[in-house]
Amino acid sequence: MILDRALSLDELQKMCAEAGVEPLEPLPSNACGEKTGGFPSSLYVRTAETTPPDDWFKNIRSYVWDDIPEVLTMDEANKIAAGYADIGINVIFPEHYRYLFAGPDDGVSWFNSPPIDLYISNMKVLVSACHRNNIKVVGHLTACCVLDTYFRNHPDQAMIDLRSGEPAYFRRYGTYMMCPNNPDFKKEYLNRVEMVVRETGYDGLMVDETEWLPAEWSICGCEHCRRLFKEQTGYDIPDYRDSLVFGNYESPVFRAWLRFRIETMGNFLSEIRGVLDNIKKDMLFTGCYCEALSPFVASYYGMDLEDMCRGHNVSFFECEPANPWSFRYAVAEASYYRAFGPSFYLGYSISPSQQFYNWAFAKTCGLHIWMFPQINIVFPLLWEKKWEKVFIDDGLLCNTAILFSSPSKNYLREAYETVNEYQGWAQALLENHIPFETVIASKLGTTDLGKYSTLILPDVTCLSDNEINKIIDYVHDGGYVVATGRTSHYDETGNQRAEPGLATLFNDDQGKGKAVYMEEMPGLRYFVPRIGGGRIGEGGVWKDNRNEAMRDLIIETATARQPDPVIKTTNIDPEIVLMPYYHASGEYKGISVHLLNCLGTRNDGIMMIPEDMAFEYTAYPSPYDYIEDDGKMKIAVRSEDVSQAYLISPDFEEVLTLDFTVKDGYCEVTVPGLGRYEIIYLVTGKKDLISDIMKGGAVTKEFPAIVPFPGVDDSTSVQKETQAGVI
Repeated sequence: MILDRALSLDELQKMCAEAGVEPLEPLPSNACGEKTGGFPSSLYVRTAETTPPDDWFKNIRSYVWDDIPEVLTMDEANKIAAGYADIGINVIFPEHYRYLFAGPDDGVSWFNSPPIDLYISNMKVLVSACHRNNIKVVGHLTACCVLDTYFRNHPDQAMIDLRSGEPAYFRRYGTYMMCPNNPDFKKEYLNRVEMVVRETGYDGLMVDETEWLPAEWSICGCEHCRRLFKEQTGYDIPDYRDSLVFGNYESPVFRAWLRFRIETMGNFLSEIRGVLDNIKKDMLFTGCYCEALSPFVASYYGMDLEDMCRGHNVSFFECEPANPWSFRYAVAEASYYRAFGPSFYLGYSISPSQQFYNWAFAKTCGLHIWMFPQINIVFPLLWEKKWEKVFIDDGLLCNTAILFSSPSKNYLREAYETVNEYQGWAQALLENHIPFETVIASKLGTTDLGKYSTLILPDVTCLSDNEINKIIDYVHDGGYVVATGRTSHYDETGNQRAEPGLATLFNDDQGKGKAVYMEEMPGLRYFVPRIGGGRIGEGGVWKDNRNEAMRDLIIETATARQPDPVIKTTNIDPEIVLMPYYHASGEYKGISVHLLNCLGTRNDGIMMIPEDMAFEYTAYPSPYDYIEDDGKMKIAVRSEDVSQAYLISPDFEEVLTLDFTVKDGYCEVTVPGLGRYEIIYLVTGKKDLISDIMKGGAVTKEFPAIVPFPGVDDSTSVQKETQAGVI
């Protein structure tokens, strides 16, 4: 079905009914006002169909299917799957089917599941219906949580709390925790995974709760953990009451315990991955991880993204709080997730306008949105489907990298200083539109550092000898390194070195390159923290008292050896997120520059989060309101191969062609306006992707009116015409 105009809510309701999808219910008046579809009408427009890319990992529009009846019939499944496909969804995650060992007598739990026979029969029907509608299905399981029946039958497989000697019980989920080091549990779990994946036909797997719960250092003290810890480290698990060990980061025993817990979960995921590889190579394998930069999560939950990605081939960024006011922190965190390859993004939303922001944020940061159905809406996935090939990036257009070392986060008491120093540098670069990638220290051996003219080491405290040598080689070959704080003061286990590992580099011959060391940590005095609390951000106030001199020092130092940056900007506000990507999709090549308007978070230097979690976020003022003397927003990209320039946006239906000039190795375009989110696409290959998607459709040079969100007080200063959803 091809739509050539906006749909009203009544038409959308009819479309859902014909597809067998539950009709859209009006949101409560305090959430979205009048009866409405909740998004600009431009998001419902399709004017062309394109062949999907071959690599579905790069082309994911996912949704959670959570209302699965006790017995799912094929007719019902086909209708629902067809409805999902019709609004652009191509990957489904079944919810409330997480437990592989649920029994008929188990009561309602946090992630309730039916017994295994019914589980498999329902999922076979769901997968068959989805495949018929060209939708992939990724099963969603829990790792170590079990319900009462399994625990009663296998109490010897439980995690043991060192404090009490009793089995670990997680009250929030109402589950007992099984130990992945227990060979009997591991065998049962892996066998059950193989049976379920083979019989249902899943295309991938998402395994959550690969963590020690409750989140305490005291988990787990079972006989298998005691034996393995002794074999691997030479230490006995000490008495939990021994304060000389537990909580003492200077103790090698305590650091070994933290590392053992992290590696145990990584090993378990790797073994699950091995099962999947035996069924079908390169199945999608992921698992949710919230606050991957948090030393607390690494220490108490025993989770580390780097270690988890030994098994995962797609990471998963669960962002909390997911509000626009925390965009700086979230962008830097997103860069860390992307350092491991493709990544999902989950930003919890209570209102349609919140969900739109989270979708736009994910697309700007090169992430796949993972939509949890907290609000029953038609989402902007049709627009994304229309332009899906534009979203396939071949890496960020940048020549600056920030190094991050996971042990620096995991094994030191002052680890938050390391994380915040990283955040400060990343945020300063972000605000000054200097694109950067995050590089993981342990991957230096396989990373082509030659593509970066600058490598920043913001308080990278823990580095191995091999990692230090790679950095030295990079400088000797002509690279530029900036290091701060306690960089290289510790080895990869958190053991302090007699002298910093990079001391000789800063003091002796630097070969063709240059290395600069700053004892102070300017990032600490410039970063913006998360603002607000909880998943959405229930209230919160933060006053911007950052040290601007530290920002200037960061920028001056970071760009000292970049006479020809990859991108130059004029009049692009610091609160506009700009991300440029190389684009390659078959015969199409280009550069896509994503722009996300976060100017609405500014309020005289104060960030204020509404206390009502169902707030509407519609504050997208025009950047031109902040530009004086009739100045223009301009972007110059280092490329001489541009043949055409376009602007596309979900804020309106029109496609704009942009005038551009090529001079001194740069292609410069003038940005005529910015509503909420847009993409400037520069054609650099022989074929014109935008023109081919439009199939000869009309283009314009005039920046159109922005279709506002309906039924809410729209506080934007962008142009307004017809309300969304109204013909």
